[in-house]
Amino acid sequence: ISRNIEYLNIIGTAVKEVPMSIMSWSRLSDFRISYFESLKDFPFALDIITELQLNKDIQEVAPWVKEMSRLRVLKLDNCKNLVSLPQFSDSLSCIDADNCKSLERLDCSFNNPEIRLKFTNCFKLNQEAKDLIMHTSTRGYAILPGAQVPACFNHRAIGGSLKSNFSVWVFKDQSYKQFLSYLSMQPLRNLRWMYLSYSTDLKELPDISTATNLETLYLEKCSSLVELPSCIGELTSLRVLDLNGCSSLVKIPTSIENTTNLRRLVLSGCDNVVELPSIGNETKLEQLILNNCSRLVKLPSSINATNLQEMSLSNCSLVVELPTIENANNLNILDLNNCSSLLELPPSIGTAKNLEKLDISGCLSILELPSSIGNLQRLSTLTMCGCSKLEALPTNINLKSLDRLDLSDCSELKSIPEISRNIEYLNIIGTAVKEVPMSIMSWSRLSDF
Repeated sequence: ISRNIEYLNIIGTAVKEVPMSIMSWSRLSDFRISYFESLKDFPFALDIITELQLNKDIQEVAPWVKEMSRLRVLKLDNCKNLVSLPQFSDSLSCIDADNCKSLERLDCSFNNPEIRLKFTNCFKLNQEAKDLIMHTSTRGYAILPGAQVPACFNHRAIGGSLKSNFSVWVFKDQSYKQFLSYLSMQPLRNLRWMYLSYSTDLKELPDISTATNLETLYLEKCSSLVELPSCIGELTSLRVLDLNGCSSLVKIPTSIENTTNLRRLVLSGCDNVVELPSIGNETKLEQLILNNCSRLVKLPSSINATNLQEMSLSNCSLVVELPTIENANNLNILDLNNCSSLLELPPSIGTAKNLEKLDISGCLSILELPSSIGNLQRLSTLTMCGCSKLEALPTNINLKSLDRLDLSDCSELKSIPEISRNIEYLNIIGTAVKEVPMSIMSWSRLSDF
């Protein structure tokens, strides 16, 4: 149908033949196909296949698979009768063998330095196979089954220092429990990424101050985690700290201010956190996500928002005052939805000249908006539904980019000044507005009123 195809995926089809003409498809760079026994009868195809999906009932991988010189991805997941794997081409960069519950032997080696190895629930792997995986030198990752830390992590067995060829460690089931007892005793300078999310029994982290090159720490849904160690401030390379759903977390250490390379801080659903300490030194912060922190009361007095792009405090119902937002030239989204105790927006909001979306829906205590809001010439969406005490909007301003204005259920609002002529959507249902300004006739883009 075309000789210009670059990507062809026929996995899951009943195709049992590969046309000879495929050899002339000079642009074909990604060819994905399901395994069938007669595939070996099309040797010209073996040189162009990049992804191979094996049938779930297969018992062994044919040795001719290693002739696939461009094979990058081998999908063996749920091949529950597969007992061993043969040698593969060095081009292979991913083996997905999840749930191969009969797999025992790996009669092969892995020579691609970027390879990713997934052997979740392969509980019958012999020790030789496990050792092969753990000692493979890769910048990718490896996932193994079981609740025990592999022997190669035992610092006593290798002279007092933990050595691993991996820069990414992923622990599933309960394996993190044994592993964490080693962390505080090990040099972790090469560790870049740690994922402990959904470790629901994890109550505390040990001293990981030696992980000075750690960039990403995921602790999402660690619902028993009570505190972070103060050494978190020594992780000066940290870029992402995700604590979403850490519902038992009580306090954020003040040392977090020293994580000066932090780009993303997520505390959503940290129900017991009362105060966010100063983050004034985190000038590279791009996202500050504090949604559903139902007991959060106190925020820092100011935030250096030089690189901040998104700030979200949705459903933080006890927050009364926002920090002064300084140098917020890059702020695009400010979500204060259902901050029902918030008394006002800071005048400094006018410095956020690239703000595009502002949501103060359900801010029941706000009486008015600061006049500095007139500086927000990039603002396209202003949502204020349910601001039941809002009495008036600023006058003599022109928000040139504003195209969506929702004032529904602002029950004390009695008039609408002309704040933009570019509005496409205007909702004043549930307000006390009794007159529509004549100038609305000149709002040429208004299509939903």
